[in-house]
Amino acid sequence: MAKRGRRDAPAVGRWVVENGVTPRVMLVSSALRAVETADLITAELEQAPRRVVIDQADNSPVDGLLELVRGLPEEADTAMLVGHNPGIETLATQLADSDSGLGEFPTSAVCVLEFGAGWDSVEPGTGRLIAVAVPRG
Repeated sequence: MAKRGRRDAPAVGRWVVENGVTPRVMLVSSALRAVETADLITAELEQAPRRVVIDQADNSPVDGLLELVRGLPEEADTAMLVGHNPGIETLATQLADSDSGLGEFPTSAVCVLEFGAGWDSVEPGTGRLIAVAVPRG
């Protein structure tokens, strides 16, 4: 993991806490840098989410990432994905409603989307953008 990532990942965790986001499940790419990022984020959270390390999240095409989201358990009302671009940026852009104005996702970007139905019903354009930030440590 790069020096900037070691510095910024805890800032992401602090941003999550400060903004009242409480992930119950964290889908994490199996790539070492994503696992290390998830560790640093989780260390800042009040309660560690159930972590699911997903091989297919590493450089997964957007359709694969969307299927992972649709497969989240219903009792997990909030989830967090820790992965790679361009996949994560493309997924977020596709899921956000067309009026969101969601732009690029630099390293350590956080996007909070809200959906009106269960995970299995998530479709492109159905997410309401709640927040977007690029926390820096």
